Amino acid sequence: QPVAANQTVKEAYDAWWTDLGTTGAGRSYRACVSALLDNIEAEHLASGRRQAEYNLRRRQRRAAAAAAGLPPNYTSSDSDDDDPDAARGRLEPDPNTQPPHDNQVERYDFVPGQGDPTTGLNLSDVALTDLYDRTTVEGLYAYGAARRCRALPLPD
Repeated sequence: QPVAANQTVKEAYDAWWTDLGTTGAGRSYRACVSALLDNIEAEHLASGRRQAEYNLRRRQRRAAAAAAGLPPNYTSSDSDDDDPDAARGRLEPDPNTQPPHDNQVERYDFVPGQGDPTTGLNLSDVALTDLYDRTTVEGLYAYGAARRCRALPLPD
């Protein structure tokens, strides 16, 4: 809805956010948004912590190299490949080397004349979490956030 002439966008948003709490669906929506924002904040904090830990390890390696008498421009491979916790922070599955298991991917082979496989499907019976592609990092993240949200009853 448009913003009233006597309101700022922030004031209109705050009023809308407050009004959401007056219905069950609105409260559930707010809880879902809060869970998503909490997950994003936690990821930012974890990313910052991983970066700080990496920087510390790098400084320690440089100090050890200097103590060993190596030249100042000496660089070691600052790889974290041998550190599983650090590596986990940047993991992305490679579909060429790690194809998804058959039970992770919904396959639909179109056969002309067969019709749409969703015809007659009652979408209110489909769980929200079934809509996410859990074979990607992004899909897993969205699935985890959606799983934390309470299912809303859909009106007829």
